[in-house]
Amino acid sequence: LIKGGEHLQTAGTINAIVLDKTGTITEGIPVVTDIKTNGINENDLLLYAAAAEKLSEHPLGDSIVKEANSRNITIPEAENFESISGMGIKAVVNGKQIIIGNEKMMNEYKIKDDFISQITTFANQGKTAVICAVDGKAAGIIAISDQIKETSRSAVSKLENKGINTVMLTGDNKQTALTIAGYAGIKNVIYEVLPEDKAAEIKKIQESGKITAMVGDGINDAPALKKADIGVAMGITGTEVSKDAASMIL
Repeated sequence: LIKGGEHLQTAGTINAIVLDKTGTITEGIPVVTDIKTNGINENDLLLYAAAAEKLSEHPLGDSIVKEANSRNITIPEAENFESISGMGIKAVVNGKQIIIGNEKMMNEYKIKDDFISQITTFANQGKTAVICAVDGKAAGIIAISDQIKETSRSAVSKLENKGINTVMLTGDNKQTALTIAGYAGIKNVIYEVLPEDKAAEIKKIQESGKITAMVGDGINDAPALKKADIGVAMGITGTEVSKDAASMIL
């Protein structure tokens, strides 16, 4: 769906395209692949994580809830839920303080993280590692993988052959981002970007003289889609907010 002829005309002039990772380069269907625990069994860790993540509406959180459901774990109601943009979530589950997120989140709450080498291993495999803390102690990590779309590599190759620079923009940590970008054949990667900073990254690329398209599907992509010369929303996995912000919908 192209929302007007001017967008089609601009699309013919772009020389840079910024691709969100999840749901654009990847399938957007993350699944739990590994669970490593410290002083707690896997199902208990999943129970706490799923209860908190049930309220998060994040694709990674959804994969944790699905994993708990597949193991027939009864997920309790969480209380005092709070989402911290670009870092993670916290909630109270069965009277315990649960904090889930990335290394920035653990640093924010001064939680000693004993999983550094394991996180690096998962990142080298292109997996996202979510750290779970229970009552102030790092209790485990959940590794989540989102498969790259079969067509991503050929699409990137075609764009590059047309002289269009491809850039991957993601909140993922450096190693995970570089691994996924490597699979897709993308050399330019902007990683560890907070959701609210995506539009600023688009602006920087435009200021370098590039006519820029942005392709994304999430709520947090909407400002970047609007900022780009052409915003392209993913039709199947895309949120209504991203579709409203875009000049085109695939």
